[in-house]
Amino acid sequence: MLSGLERTTGLKLFSRDGHSLRPTVEGAQYFNECHRVLVAVDELPHAARRLAGGAQSRLKVGSGARLATSLLIPTEHQQRALYVLEGEAQLDGEPLPVHSLVVLPEGENATLFAESDCHAVLIGGAALDGPRRINWNFVASDPLLIDEARRRWAAGDWPQVPGESERIELPPARH
Repeated sequence: MLSGLERTTGLKLFSRDGHSLRPTVEGAQYFNECHRVLVAVDELPHAARRLAGGAQSRLKVGSGARLATSLLIPTEHQQRALYVLEGEAQLDGEPLPVHSLVVLPEGENATLFAESDCHAVLIGGAALDGPRRINWNFVASDPLLIDEARRRWAAGDWPQVPGESERIELPPARH
């Protein structure tokens, strides 16, 4: 595994002496950079909470190089799901279809393995506190909130969607 990492990075990360390994100068620098990246990744949930609290900003996560081929998905969130955007991946040894949402079993660790360059989204959080209703583009727990949203949309009392110039009329109500 370490020799594979050295091949992938093109760096000699360790000097080998019998059964012992010592990081090279390049290796120590590389591991410091890995640590910096992992700390930044750990900060992403805090950034998401700030965004959810109303802060206006964009959150971009990405990497130009593959950091790992496998990821242990812990059980820290009650509900979790995985969506593969592109690439070949497996979940616990089973192939994952691209463009399909896979709900992970509650309380069980899972391992995502990328067979090639892979872009995936991992979603997790607490279970909703009750049922939700959906009507056209409106979602709420209370049906009265949906009725009010439909009334406001029909009356034109709704903010314009940024970047959109066309208004879509409200479809007839279904009961």
